[in-house]
Amino acid sequence: MGFGWSSFIAQSYMLNCCDTAGFGREQLVTEEGRLAPVQDAMLSIATDDVLHYQRASQAEREAIVVPPLAALDADWATRGLVPNLTKAFDLEPSATALGMEIRDGVRILPKGARVCDLLAGCADLLGAQATPREVSAFGGVLQWHDLANRPLFSCLHKLYGFTKLAEQDELRKVPREVVGELALNSCLFALWSVDLTTPWLPRLPATDASGAFGFGYCLARCDPSLARRAAAHAAGGEHHFRLERSEGDADEKPRGGRCLRLPLRDEDFKVVLRVRAKVAAHSGALEASAVVLALRRLAREARWHRHRGAFLVDAQAVLGALQKGRSSAGTLRFPVQQAGALTLACGWRWRYGYLPSESNPADAPSRGAKPLTRRRAVKAAGARVDGAERTLRDWVRAERLAQREHRLDCWSDCFLELPSAGSDSNAACGPSSCSTLWFLSAVSASD
Repeated sequence: MGFGWSSFIAQSYMLNCCDTAGFGREQLVTEEGRLAPVQDAMLSIATDDVLHYQRASQAEREAIVVPPLAALDADWATRGLVPNLTKAFDLEPSATALGMEIRDGVRILPKGARVCDLLAGCADLLGAQATPREVSAFGGVLQWHDLANRPLFSCLHKLYGFTKLAEQDELRKVPREVVGELALNSCLFALWSVDLTTPWLPRLPATDASGAFGFGYCLARCDPSLARRAAAHAAGGEHHFRLERSEGDADEKPRGGRCLRLPLRDEDFKVVLRVRAKVAAHSGALEASAVVLALRRLAREARWHRHRGAFLVDAQAVLGALQKGRSSAGTLRFPVQQAGALTLACGWRWRYGYLPSESNPADAPSRGAKPLTRRRAVKAAGARVDGAERTLRDWVRAERLAQREHRLDCWSDCFLELPSAGSDSNAACGPSSCSTLWFLSAVSASD
């Protein structure tokens, strides 16, 4: 029996065991990348390993009498499955599972010994000979860790060409470009760390590009819970977003996939950039360059660094490349690498979502349309500008005061509660001050 087929049978059988033990399918963490619903317990299955994640305070953890996976142990005993006791533990804030470590209930890290082996392997490849199959196996370990931070995939390009050579078992000198990519990726091992307390960005960016003019970038203020809901929707396969409709909006064209209508209108998005393109380029390259311009502008605000959120674009090919972390297409490779570098440098975790052009507020500025300023808005309303100057000044003062209050609210929230993978709050704290942590339990069937 092939390895892939046997793994499929083992995982399917283990899933049936979890169903019988009373665990719901909504608790499962799936490989599609969908965010789990807001709850305190989640479950993941990897062939014959079952991992249970429990979010609780230290006092709540001590009050738990029955281990979370006790029902699964009983079901295994009924079926005659023998557990591997060396890989079983309950409610540990620090443990090792699937080659990664959970530390203090708030952070996921790579194993230190594995990182040392990868760095040593890169040094051994300098000027050495190896088969494409061996280099492919080495690169596979790197890419396993890159899944914790997908923009790291943009480091790799020449590697894929070398590992696809016809003679897989023929010894040959490994090109310096391939070794350089592997060494660069390995030296960025600090970015394999995942902080489970990363707050959600209270902003929703949207970009668009047009060959007729250039680039447009809009930004809307939103609640962190809305940013999380949008990111969860964008991670669930084929999808699209819509905005609340206003009078005079363009007709919506039928689109495939699930739809999420955001509680925002076109006027809730502020035009941040309206830039003319310097050179003519492929539409995909323009769309990716618009994302790069938006990330550069957003990077100016240090307070928005180290956040996770949703980013709206209206090009499916660009969305797929950005979400994957890399692209082999010549028109997209360089801007996707730029976006990845900015994302890594600022500590962002993005989920890219599809917002069709007719609903995209950045569509108009990308075609050269000037945004409606406050003074033009007063003129459009039929009022005299001179007579309304005091009203405009008061409006600007009130808007700035509201922004200050919003910043103070964000800072005060930082010390109130722990945002985790299942939290809607926008707080951030360290392990010593967190009121709730993630505790890991695991069981494994014997071979």
